[in-house]
Amino acid sequence: MKLKELSLQDCEQARIWRNECLESLRTPFPLTKEMQEQFYKDVVCNRGSHARYWGIWETEKATLKIPLEGGYLGTPVDSSTLLPESYDAHIFIGMVGLENIEWENRRAEISIIINPEYKGKGYGTEAVGLLLEQGFMYLNLENIWGECYKSNKA
Repeated sequence: MKLKELSLQDCEQARIWRNECLESLRTPFPLTKEMQEQFYKDVVCNRGSHARYWGIWETEKATLKIPLEGGYLGTPVDSSTLLPESYDAHIFIGMVGLENIEWENRRAEISIIINPEYKGKGYGTEAVGLLLEQGFMYLNLENIWGECYKSNKA
């Protein structure tokens, strides 16, 4: 797993996942696509904001079938001329961030949204570990905290 920069499309997917679990959020109202686009512009892309966000990416082994010979420049390829090749597929599984950063006090709050299909499998714990590394080692923070509401099943 690794943290990488977020695209607008990543943020839109995170918005959809967020809106599916409103009961566990501090601000339990659905976000619109326009609201998320504004968030991306004003927060994610703004180095002057008091927040830093990253995408959570999981690497999975996948198989790609490549042509053994022929099959290019208009030549048809059938399954008998394909050879499996292993490669790493990077899958966007969530968004994590440090919110309400107080640079002068060197503290921030954790924010995390995970694809519902990946919840309860340890991905959030690993993502928070990577986020803490970013905060303590690279942003020079001293105190990183978070809240979890009783209604949150995790």
